[in-house]
Amino acid sequence: MSDAHVSSASRRRVAVVVGLWLSALIATAASGATRVEFLYADASEGSASGGHVALRLDDRVYHYQRDADGLLVLSRDAWQDFAFQYRAVENRNLFASEIAVAEETAARLRDHFDRRFVAENAERQHLVALRNDVALLDALTDPDHPGFALRGAGFFARDRKPSGRSERAARAAFASLHRKLETNPGASFLAKRRRAADASLRAAALPFATSEPDRSALDAYPFSERVADAHAARLALDVLHDAPPLRHGVRRVLPGVLDATARASLRERRRAIEASLAELVGSPRPDWGFAFLLGAARLALTIESLERNRMVVLDVGPASDAPRLPFDGAPEALAAHLSWRGERLATALRAYLANPGDERALSALEREAALHAELVAAFEARALPRRLPANLVPEGRALVRPLPRLGFDAETGVALRRRAEERLARAEETSRRERDYDLIERNCVTELFAQIDAATDDATLPAVGAAPLTFVPFVADRTVAAHWPGAHRRILPSRRTAARAEESGWIARLRESNTITSTLYTPHAGDSIFLFFTDDAGFARPLLGAANVVTGVIASGAGLAWAPLDRGVLFGRGLRGVTASLPELAFFNIRKGTFPLALPPRKMRADGDARSTR
Repeated sequence: MSDAHVSSASRRRVAVVVGLWLSALIATAASGATRVEFLYADASEGSASGGHVALRLDDRVYHYQRDADGLLVLSRDAWQDFAFQYRAVENRNLFASEIAVAEETAARLRDHFDRRFVAENAERQHLVALRNDVALLDALTDPDHPGFALRGAGFFARDRKPSGRSERAARAAFASLHRKLETNPGASFLAKRRRAADASLRAAALPFATSEPDRSALDAYPFSERVADAHAARLALDVLHDAPPLRHGVRRVLPGVLDATARASLRERRRAIEASLAELVGSPRPDWGFAFLLGAARLALTIESLERNRMVVLDVGPASDAPRLPFDGAPEALAAHLSWRGERLATALRAYLANPGDERALSALEREAALHAELVAAFEARALPRRLPANLVPEGRALVRPLPRLGFDAETGVALRRRAEERLARAEETSRRERDYDLIERNCVTELFAQIDAATDDATLPAVGAAPLTFVPFVADRTVAAHWPGAHRRILPSRRTAARAEESGWIARLRESNTITSTLYTPHAGDSIFLFFTDDAGFARPLLGAANVVTGVIASGAGLAWAPLDRGVLFGRGLRGVTASLPELAFFNIRKGTFPLALPPRKMRADGDARSTR
């Protein structure tokens, strides 16, 4: 294949990906009505072998997914993010059935799903608190326990003295703040705050220790949170008094030198943080300790930024030693992704320096710095980046040991632990009973229909969840299109489907029919091993599927011999290739290949390139 042809193909790919999103929703914008669509994403490898469904209400998409515990969880995504993930990254066609409903009905749907989303989040947070109660009592009752993970405890290194110009400057700032707080509010102010924190620790278990505990009080302010807040307050006072340096590994140093304007912004930021820290020490809020520790860490990094003339922020990326899947494709794909992340980081830095008092801008900068660092690590290892959570926030968790005494003896601690385990067991059983996944009775389809029915009445949107086989996503899609009012169905093609539409001639079709000569798809370790694409193969699908089965078997055999060197990656990909290819023998396609390094265009329109089907 000539270099000119490859270059031309590359330009076509870029044009297609950009064009995938660039058409605007003129009709919806003109009418001002809420767009209500039932979405179906066609089958893919893994847990989506039967497809996936969702409900779109204008710029939000609601859908159910399984979490790590096997429970169904309601997700709420921005429409552009949802469409990009499914169409570009997962390479799946979206089928959208626009439903004709009154604006009042659309408002009821949005209100119901938003309230459900908030309620489910509260339920999950309640479970987390109950598990933390058990973990804390484990640490309190077992003398050999490594400790309890506390937010904010990992920012500062209390086992070493400050060294270097930046750390000594931060120490001087804390010493100045300590003197101001000790003299201005009145004599022994800080000592009184410490006694209050100690009293909070001693009282933390009181609502939990009675034979008939006040469950409403425990649920509103769980035992583990009471202890964590009081202990964080003590740590905050220790940091204020001792001025320890930051731990190694909690910072990210960003590229580029600060100019005069940026330095002026950071000096303003330093004064603002110092003022807010002084207010926090006297604040009545129970979680002031963590807020102080976070603010103190950011103050130390602001001072370090000024001393080094480089922007330094907290590292909010999750620590993990999990092996990365190798990316054997074109290195320019990783390089392009890294360049894009670098642009986003630079934009976030400019936004923060333009308004250093904006906490959201600082959080966005910390998040972009972590995502950029993840791409740097992936590029250096020639591996796929980890998929980090969207809500990256600085927590600074670290094990705390020894733990403070809470005013009860060992026997009482064991009894409290047993009570905490009982509460957790009851809550987990309730959660499993209400949200446990079942392939037929409770899946992403049945739960979505159940919530739609709860928000509307049958006269508005006929109940279709009880129709035969509607628990299967693609059956549900066709049932909605046939029975809901005014359902106008359209297709939003996947990345590869849209790119294939731009190709012409039998040579291009032949080239793009397989993973060896394709210029649109690059094999990678995140996908199973296969030879032929069969999503558009028609009657030839079983024959091509048989070739894919043979390819997977050969790869699995080779993977057994290679397993000591690649930790079984090749064997697993080959085995998954066989599994995903077997349905092709019966004319059913699942696998389409994914694009984990797909880049969103600068002006993305998630509805671009849609085609009407009726």
